Amino acid sequence: MQYLHSKGILHRDLKSENLLLGEDMSVKVADFGISCLESQCGSAKGFTGTYRWMAPEMIREKHHTKKVDVYSFGIVLWELLTALTPFDNMTPEQAAFAVCQKNARPPLPPTCPVAVSHLIGRCWSSNPGKRPHFDEIVSILESYAESLEQDPEFFSSYNPSSDHTVFQCLPKCFAFHRSAS
Repeated sequence: MQYLHSKGILHRDLKSENLLLGEDMSVKVADFGISCLESQCGSAKGFTGTYRWMAPEMIREKHHTKKVDVYSFGIVLWELLTALTPFDNMTPEQAAFAVCQKNARPPLPPTCPVAVSHLIGRCWSSNPGKRPHFDEIVSILESYAESLEQDPEFFSSYNPSSDHTVFQCLPKCFAFHRSAS
C-alpha cells in the first residue's frame, strides 16, 4: 500500500479478501476494480468498496483521500488479531450505519498489545487527518519488528485463543521481512 500511495493510487476496497499471502510471507494487493488516481477520484457516488471495511467518508460519499485505505488497513489489522469478520453480527448496511452514525469500530481484544491497539486506533480514526500515512505505518511496523528482534516477548501480552492463530504468524512475518531486507 505504501508503494501504491507513492504513485497516487487509491485502492478503495482494501480488505483481507484482496490480500494474497505467498509462501514466502509476502503480501500482494489484488482486485483493483475500483481503484483510481487520487487526483481523479476524490469522491464517489454509489457503491465503491465493501461496507465492513469502508471508511466513514466513503460511506457518506464525501471527498476522500488515501486515508480511506488507511482506515481499511486498520480493519485488516483487527482481522489479523481476531481471525473474525468485522461487524459479523450486523448486515453490511447496519455496519455502515454504525460506523457513520455511532462511530462504531470492531472491539479490540483486551489482551491486544498496547502498541498494536494504538496503531489500529489511529488507522480507523473518524478524522481522516488523524490517520497516519502508509510511510508512517511502515516505519511503525518496522520498529515493532526491531523490538521483537531485541525482545522476543514484545507481543507477549497478546494471548490469542487456540482457534485464533492468524496473529501468531506475525512474528514470523516480521522475522522474514527483516531477513529479506
